[in-house]
Amino acid sequence: MRSKRKSEIIHIKRRFNERFELDFSNQDIENISKIIQSNRSKKKKFIKRISNRVTVFQIEYKDNSITVLYDKNTKMPITVLPKGNYIERTVLKEEM
Repeated sequence: MRSKRKSEIIHIKRRFNERFELDFSNQDIENISKIIQSNRSKKKKFIKRISNRVTVFQIEYKDNSITVLYDKNTKMPITVLPKGNYIERTVLKEEM
């Protein structure tokens, strides 16, 4: 039986491939987690808190601007949203 963390890694790797045509390794996923967890990272931008455990961030990674949903309980990204998603169209547009 898989752990929640392993399932999230499998899911986000599939979504990166599906939505950005990128093959990310486990190390790439760990690096994204570290960017989000870092208090001083200039590569991330807090967007919105969805629930008590899930937060949306916009990050820069490997020359891509990526909208990531992050789970603070597992300390892992849950999924990536495709370009032109609802959050980019509404929340980020309001800030401009």
